[in-house]
Amino acid sequence: MKLAGGGDLSQIDTAAFLEQATEYESGGDLRDSIHKIGMTAWSTHPVPVARASELRKWIDSGDYGRILAGDYPRRDGDGNASVGDDVKAAANSYREMFRTSQDPLVGLLRKLGDGASDVAGSATRGARTWATNASRDRRTEQPPPPPPTS
Repeated sequence: MKLAGGGDLSQIDTAAFLEQATEYESGGDLRDSIHKIGMTAWSTHPVPVARASELRKWIDSGDYGRILAGDYPRRDGDGNASVGDDVKAAANSYREMFRTSQDPLVGLLRKLGDGASDVAGSATRGARTWATNASRDRRTEQPPPPPPTS
């Protein structure tokens, strides 16, 4: 909240700030999503309300509490660490963020992706049906008559 321009923190409404963070995350329409990209594309840090939203998600997930309790990877366990597993975990995290995002632009991208997969699925089903029918037709065709002899 201090980064957002707050002076005396005792005079700042924390609940209102977190509500603003939630609205930033999910509110608005497609134009707002594009505006967010424009505001943050070349920025080195996210806007404060976006930071607050991500911190709230981190706390709500329980990960922050686990770290405070001492449950986190330590250097002495580096020998068992797998870069491949870390990459997979990161990819799964990004996939989940994309799947659950309430941003209108992300929602549009999901719909476009679903539409593309529907088209691909329809094309695949059509090709299978065609191949099955062609195979069946070949099995049931009568052999051509022998050529006439003179």
